[in-house]
This record gives sequence, C-alpha cells and structure tokens, in this order.
Amino acid sequence: MSDLSMEAKTLEPCTLITVKGRVDSTTAQEFEAELTKYKKIALNMADVSYMSSAGLRALVKAKKNGEVRIVAPSSRVAEVLDLAGLNSLFETFQSNEDAVGARW
Repeated sequence: MSDLSMEAKTLEPCTLITVKGRVDSTTAQEFEAELTKYKKIALNMADVSYMSSAGLRALVKAKKNGEVRIVAPSSRVAEVLDLAGLNSLFETFQSNEDAVGARW
C-alpha cells in the first residue's frame, strides 16, 4: 500500500490535484506519472508530510511540461522548496480558489 494519495479534479482552466502523504523515492514515480498527465496544475500540498529530492525532481519535470502552482504547502514542503532554492520557480497560493482563479 502506498503512503501517497492523489485526487485530480478537472476545473477551468486547470486540474486541481490534492496530494496527501509522503512523496519519496518509493512514491515519486506515481507522483510524477500523475503530474505529467496535465499541462496546467494547481497542486494542493497541505497534507504532504514529507517530500524528498525525488519528489522535487517530479515537480520540476512537471513544470517543464506545463504550469504548476503550489497550493497551501505544508511546512515540510515549504522547507524543502526553500532549501532547494525552488521557491521562485513555483507560484504559491494559500487556497485552491486563489490558485485556480488567478490569471494563467
């Protein structure tokens, strides 16, 4: 059983993906596969308890494939993005509504 769950919801003009659990070397391939299905993603990471460098690689790859916005990152996700120097690469929003509603 995976320590990761994802729920994708198609909205206009993007797909909202809610991620819960751990994004690590065990789950990163599943995470990446889900992200690469879409070109415009609002990624709610409020309930992500852990993110490794494998998860960061998946995020960067998805960003190269399209647009990725981070919604309500957990403290762990925010810390990892900061330590990796990737804060400027991803727009961050406090709510799903703000991320989806902002100009794409």
